[in-house]
Amino acid sequence: MGFFNSILAFLARYATQAMAGGVFVGLVLPDLAHVLRPWLAVAVWGLLYLAMLRIEWGALVQHMRRPLLVVALVIWMLIVSPLLMAGLLMGVDLRPGLEAAMILAAASSSLFSTPTLGVIFGLDGALLLIVLVFATLLVPITLPVAALTLLGFDMGADPLAMMWRMIALVVSAAVMAVLSRRMMSQQQVTRAAPLFDGLSVVLLIGFAVGI
Repeated sequence: MGFFNSILAFLARYATQAMAGGVFVGLVLPDLAHVLRPWLAVAVWGLLYLAMLRIEWGALVQHMRRPLLVVALVIWMLIVSPLLMAGLLMGVDLRPGLEAAMILAAASSSLFSTPTLGVIFGLDGALLLIVLVFATLLVPITLPVAALTLLGFDMGADPLAMMWRMIALVVSAAVMAVLSRRMMSQQQVTRAAPLFDGLSVVLLIGFAVGI
């Protein structure tokens, strides 16, 4: 167990290099990417759970009491960003598929790994988590509208079904994080932080390889 913990601590210390290496592993070993692809949902859930486990809940409450920044970031991410991208691409000769991909990427919420990366790199993980949750719950509504308005095609997605899947993912991770925090003291969470970060890096590498 000590050797395993040492590996996790090492990965947490060199998270940037390890994640960059994971991308190249996925490109060099496509068979491994094929094996890991079915586990992407598990990796996403695990990253969200670990982020919620590491983040101080008091900081979440403080941000919720001052929601203006959260609202502004969500609006920027889901509305302003795709409009800016569409404006930048006007008059640029790109393949239609590439143009659509860039606009839809700009209209999407951030990756579920964002709060985890924020915690590892010393950013405001609580703010990133709140923005991620609200943007993820709203994107099933805003993304089809952006596709229809900016690209002129219907995605054919069921927004309610997508939203319920997102709610199930977020709520289940939050419940498990709350239960885990009830069984651990703050001192235990602080001492185990490098191990949690190392495990997050493992999940991020698996996600990068699988994607």
